[in-house]
Amino acid sequence: MSDSWKPFGPYISSMDVSPATPTAAQSPVQGWEVVAAMLKELLRIEYEQLQLLREMVQSQREARQRQAMELLQWQKEHPEVVEKCRQALGSLVRVHSTLLEDLAEHVIENEEMLLESDFSLSEFVDRFGPRLHHLSAALSVLKQVSTPIPEPPSESGTDE
Repeated sequence: MSDSWKPFGPYISSMDVSPATPTAAQSPVQGWEVVAAMLKELLRIEYEQLQLLREMVQSQREARQRQAMELLQWQKEHPEVVEKCRQALGSLVRVHSTLLEDLAEHVIENEEMLLESDFSLSEFVDRFGPRLHHLSAALSVLKQVSTPIPEPPSESGTDE
């Protein structure tokens, strides 16, 4: 090693990079066996991943079923609230539509100002953003609460 590499001595070593010469023990068949073994290992890993995905999907399906059952039970216990939510949903949809229409008109009328002025854009976001966000959240809750959930089929098979 030259003197300029001495500080790196413990980290640098020489390595032979000449191509290896095949020995008599190695044959082309052995190379294919290695490839086949690697492919088998890849298939095994893919199978394990598929199994994990199946378990994850099943877990998500069970969670959705539990949530649906909890909501159905809540709806049965609070029918008057569900009915009021259905009534309110219609009104709130109209309010939401009006707000969206106002928003669209404002954008169409003030497009140039919104593009050119940060102040105008901030004013627009402050004016419509929170109301639209909160209104959308309220609509989402009302829809979830008031949507009829079908009863799951009974497990007994006969209802006689």
